[in-house]
Amino acid sequence: MKQLVFACVLLALAGTAASAGVVIEMQVQGTSTSGEVGRDRIYTQGEMLRIDSHATELTGNISMIFRDEEMRVLDHDKKTCQTIDKEGLDEIGGAMKQMQAELAKLPPEQRAMMERMMKGKMPGMGTEQAARRIDVGATEKVGDYSCKLKTMYAGEQKVWEVCAAETPPDALTEAMGAFRALSRFTESLKDIVQQGPLAGMIDNPLHDLNEVGGFPVRTRAFGNGQLIRETTLESVERQDLGDDVFSIPEGYKVQSLMDQMKRGR
Repeated sequence: MKQLVFACVLLALAGTAASAGVVIEMQVQGTSTSGEVGRDRIYTQGEMLRIDSHATELTGNISMIFRDEEMRVLDHDKKTCQTIDKEGLDEIGGAMKQMQAELAKLPPEQRAMMERMMKGKMPGMGTEQAARRIDVGATEKVGDYSCKLKTMYAGEQKVWEVCAAETPPDALTEAMGAFRALSRFTESLKDIVQQGPLAGMIDNPLHDLNEVGGFPVRTRAFGNGQLIRETTLESVERQDLGDDVFSIPEGYKVQSLMDQMKRGR
């Protein structure tokens, strides 16, 4: 979910008429022994964003849509849509604070036992987030683009490496508005769930995209210091996009994250 969650923006437009947007294709290289290469396709329009991720056995066939201050994760195999919004997470945050207040009233041994049980059900709960830093490296050439290398660490662990085009074409500059909106949204979610059951799962590796300084034409994700995924810009073009691109397909079962967590209690 972290990667997904990375990856991985809003202002819905009224009506269903086609309107100019930007379509970006990224080549995806995983670290599986098969050496399989896939594609991520990204659609942006204003501050709306959709990412159709390369399907794998691990991730499945998934899309992420962001609009109207809501993230929607579509599972095309199961025909389901999980929604995440700030209002629902505010409710989760309130419930977690109430739960922690009740735990504080328990005797120490009983409290420790309850906390162990809760961590078993909600692995992110109580997770300490390591301090982040960004190291700026040399200028590199990725395809037709000159880009500045920036490496992000959590503590001493390398988590992301981004090479951002310093002078991207207008279409990519346009698309950055959607990515910045997504970045702001995920940061607001992290503030809410920092000490809750989703801590460490909703991850915004780029934090402020202004720190990146351009469009990421190559991004590398690391786990335990090892490269696990690399994406490289392959193409970008303007296209007329219908509103259905950023809508939940008909027939998909929609469930909010808050509803799912209530059911899991």
